Amino acid sequence: CGVKYRPKSYWEITAYADAFRFPEPTYTTVNPGAKGLEFSLQSQWRIRSKWLLTARYRFKSRERTVTGYDQMEFRTTHKVRIAVCRSRQYVELNAQADAVYATRQTGKQSFGWMCSVRPVWKPSDRFRLKGFAAVFFTDDNESALYACEPQLLRTGAFPSFFYHGMRGVLLSDWKVVSSFCVGVRLSSTYYFNRKTISSGFAEINARCKSDLSVQLRWCL
Repeated sequence: CGVKYRPKSYWEITAYADAFRFPEPTYTTVNPGAKGLEFSLQSQWRIRSKWLLTARYRFKSRERTVTGYDQMEFRTTHKVRIAVCRSRQYVELNAQADAVYATRQTGKQSFGWMCSVRPVWKPSDRFRLKGFAAVFFTDDNESALYACEPQLLRTGAFPSFFYHGMRGVLLSDWKVVSSFCVGVRLSSTYYFNRKTISSGFAEINARCKSDLSVQLRWCL
């Protein structure tokens, strides 16, 4: 269930709670009957019609199978986000700070934080430039954090960030003529505490991974 409350024209509060139970085993539990609870509380303030300040807290607790045992444990995460958005005629800037605290019923704890920024520059209707930059430090993948990155048209991803590193994305979208567009996306990830990335056939023996994508669109 969810609720939205607006005490002032510039102030909005939203909240929701979800209790769930899986009667059959799932990909994270070998036993039936896994249950959990999720809760979120968010507040937004609009300042002078150009600044938007957001504060959010999320709680999630869910049963999962203990590795190596035929038993289940509750895994709980607490996530906090503070974000600010500034919008003008040609420029938009989003900056946010995230933190997560993850615990297990068996006693393990982990912590992570991330600071990120997403600028957008749109000097005309024919050209747009988007960026993303983040630095993150987490204890493990249990304390992974998520952020929205600029993507090429009709492509989507919601990447996770864990361990120690930084991430950068630059995307340009240019309408050459009314029916032909060119999109270019360059992304790079650098880890401070890892000498290899991924594993198996996809393993990279380096701290850095970069990708370049080019998209050509012809609209009839």
